Amino acid sequence: MPTKPQLFNFTSVALALIAVSFPLQIAGMYSYDLTQTSHVYAVWNKLSINNIATILILSISAWKVWNVEQDITRWLVASCIIVTVNNLIVSSYSTDWSHLHTTLSSFCFIFAMSTIMMSKTYEHAFAPEKQWWKPAKRHRIEAPVVVEFLDRHRFQAQMFDISTTGLFITDVNQPIIASMAPVNEEMAIRIPFKNELHAFTVKLVRKTHQNGKYPGGWGLSFTHLNPWQRIKLAWMIHNPQGAFTF
Repeated sequence: MPTKPQLFNFTSVALALIAVSFPLQIAGMYSYDLTQTSHVYAVWNKLSINNIATILILSISAWKVWNVEQDITRWLVASCIIVTVNNLIVSSYSTDWSHLHTTLSSFCFIFAMSTIMMSKTYEHAFAPEKQWWKPAKRHRIEAPVVVEFLDRHRFQAQMFDISTTGLFITDVNQPIIASMAPVNEEMAIRIPFKNELHAFTVKLVRKTHQNGKYPGGWGLSFTHLNPWQRIKLAWMIHNPQGAFTF
């Protein structure tokens, strides 16, 4: 099983260190001892609103990058913006930093983030099927499901297993329909559960042939899940197979 690319680990740690550097710089400049509570309060009082906003956004970005979430681009862009704005404010109102220092630091930060976002490895953030280092536990459940794609094609298949991130279906026996469904195609799937059909949006991430005891079929990844659907899935997969009926 491939491990998570180190690019995401390094980027996350770097963002976290930059966030931590704000109070540490203040402590160093004013010779505060962070082991003393009164000095910690003094450092906190010297943090401006833009400093706190920058620390918050950098911290969230670090967490997002560490987990390789699909929305990390917007957080990295937000980090570039807030760092630039913070440096501009600091250079305008503080006597401790010059325009040259803050401009160079902003440029270096933006350049580093841009380089990361343009790298080939960064594409893992937009391809859940490549993130094999964080698989969800699969539950072996057989149940009939209905799949719809291209707004008009519908067929019935058999669910083989399911997790909170996706499912695997078999018995895709219609050759014409199977050939028409391209990888990365978004589809609708209806799963029977306790006499109701529950609809989800999925993406076809792979088509496989039989491999040993594992049958051939389609690997589907859930997409656009809202909080209620996530809760519903977590509840469904911990029920016995008998609950998957209609």
